[in-house]
Amino acid sequence: MLGTLQLLITNIDDRYLSTITEVLGSGEFEPVCHTANGEEEINLALNSDKAWDLIIISEIDDSHQFPTLTSIADTHPEIPIVFFTTADITDVVQHVMAQGAKDCVSPHDLERLLPIIERELARKKVHNNYVQALQRKEILSSIIESSTEEVYLFNSKTLLCYYANNRAIQKSGYSEQEVHKITPSDLYAEYSPEYFKQLIVPLLEKRQKSISICTNIKRKAGVVYPAETHLRLIESSGSRFILSTNKDISGLWYKIQKLKRQRNLTKKYIRKNSRKADFLADAAHDMRTSINSIMLSNKLLAKQNSEDPEKGVDRFINAIYHSGSHLLNYIDEFFASPDKELDESEVKKEPVNIPSFSNNVYQTFAAIADKKGMNFNYEVSDFNHEKLNTNPTYLKRILKNLLSNAFKYTEKGNVSFTVYAPTRQELEKINFSGEHAVAFKVKDTGIGIPESQQSQIFERYTRCEHPNASEISSGSGLGLSICKELTQALDGKIDMESKVGIGSTFTLYLPVKKPLRLDKVVDYPGKKSPITQTSEFFTNGNKSDKTILIIDDSMVHNLAIKELLSFTFNNCITTTSKTKGYQILKRESIDCIILDYILVDSDSIEMAKYLKNHQLYSHIPIIIYTGKILKSKELERVQRYTDAVVKKNTESHKKLITTIHSCLGSNASIS
Repeated sequence: MLGTLQLLITNIDDRYLSTITEVLGSGEFEPVCHTANGEEEINLALNSDKAWDLIIISEIDDSHQFPTLTSIADTHPEIPIVFFTTADITDVVQHVMAQGAKDCVSPHDLERLLPIIERELARKKVHNNYVQALQRKEILSSIIESSTEEVYLFNSKTLLCYYANNRAIQKSGYSEQEVHKITPSDLYAEYSPEYFKQLIVPLLEKRQKSISICTNIKRKAGVVYPAETHLRLIESSGSRFILSTNKDISGLWYKIQKLKRQRNLTKKYIRKNSRKADFLADAAHDMRTSINSIMLSNKLLAKQNSEDPEKGVDRFINAIYHSGSHLLNYIDEFFASPDKELDESEVKKEPVNIPSFSNNVYQTFAAIADKKGMNFNYEVSDFNHEKLNTNPTYLKRILKNLLSNAFKYTEKGNVSFTVYAPTRQELEKINFSGEHAVAFKVKDTGIGIPESQQSQIFERYTRCEHPNASEISSGSGLGLSICKELTQALDGKIDMESKVGIGSTFTLYLPVKKPLRLDKVVDYPGKKSPITQTSEFFTNGNKSDKTILIIDDSMVHNLAIKELLSFTFNNCITTTSKTKGYQILKRESIDCIILDYILVDSDSIEMAKYLKNHQLYSHIPIIIYTGKILKSKELERVQRYTDAVVKKNTESHKKLITTIHSCLGSNASIS
């Protein structure tokens, strides 16, 4: 059995109904017959939820109009209709088939009914399949047309475009007529016709099902954009086509570029943080040396002063002064600009007096030599000229590291510090690139460095693995690495000679433009410490009668500034807060205000703004004295309400006194 068959039999006389049913039952399917007579029953049956496979209808109309047949055929064209007539079939068949019947039978040829039904069912199946295929095609076509991807179909032989969806036409800029004349080489900017043909050979030979590439697609206007392209072979009715689907990846490409930029930024910040970590380690190392010098010099100064107030005081004061100056210069050098990252390639250079500079370094370490009971020999050549264009902070750091190591690893014996002009033969021996140079030699009779370790001694965190080294020092292994990096920044070279048990010699070579005449080597007695030269600002009893108000939240700093200004001005008043400052202004006649930029209880600029807008205080000059490096916007705001800004550094005390005199002299209301 082929299954059940839903049959609707209408207006058939009962005399023929049983015969028709009997004929239907002899077939290979199981008929389920439903009868309906009259227009109302027929409409109810047709509008029910039954899925009718076939309708057998009979209708008598002498005019051959057959209205019931016509109505059913018009409203339900998908259901096959077989017309049953008792009249001469030849008179009726033409009319009923013209009005929608698929065939016509009579009581005399009912044997034709089963073949007719099988034929119509087969036709219906084919028709349904066609309709479904058509629907699928329309759906697929709709999907392709509305796709966000560009779809092209190229003839595999001519490579001419056979089809392009709406997205492809819109993106390419070609019209519907023009798009059929383009080839893949018109679209894919990187592929010539020959190259594209080679590309699709694996598809044509069916060695590959698809090929995927990333390429640039060129619009008609010449603009290109990145795309992900997939190629497949399509065969239909003996013809072969290359199906190309292109996905615009501009957004993805820009995201990738953004990601790359972000990765580069991340790497940059990682390197920056790494440099910061290195810098902090370097800073801690260098500052520790200077601070130790200061502490030691103070200790020795106190001891010497208690035994003999006049003995050795100047030398210790020099050591304290130069170590403190070096720390301040060091801070200025590395924190000079708050608005940009430190650029190690830009080294600020200035003229340096070689003998004077070397003497300052010597004075710093003379106290250490005294404490250890060691001989510290210092010699400097008599040069033709004494100017070296270099970075003094970097140079001092190098020499202090070398001398620190010399004293650290020498228990007994000598340390020497020699400054001279090397010969050309000496420069050639170390492969020095410059024609002329000045040399700073530090020699000790310490433990020495094993030959196996000398090649790594300038690397970071490398310490001498000498049997006695750990007992002598627990350093970080940064000193010589710092020396090497700073030497390279100064376009110089550092040379080392060392033998275990005999000692080490480190020589720093720095280039000079003019030759330094190598004459005789003499002991350089040194000069007075610059700290004793500040007397040019002291008045030898002729003090100004002006009253200076100092507002700084550091009591220690207030004390130091008051002590300094007391050499020049008779009356100096200090306070640590804005509130107390206002109280002093009410009861005292103030001629100048020294104001710290950062106050605990107030914004110093708001205070300055208040004073400048106040009738009683607007005439008083205000000087900002700060250790903070002001950004451009901060400096602009400060200058709006103050008379001057003085930055705290090595020579700032001199500038402060000069600035006070300048402000008092330029203020018309103050005599």
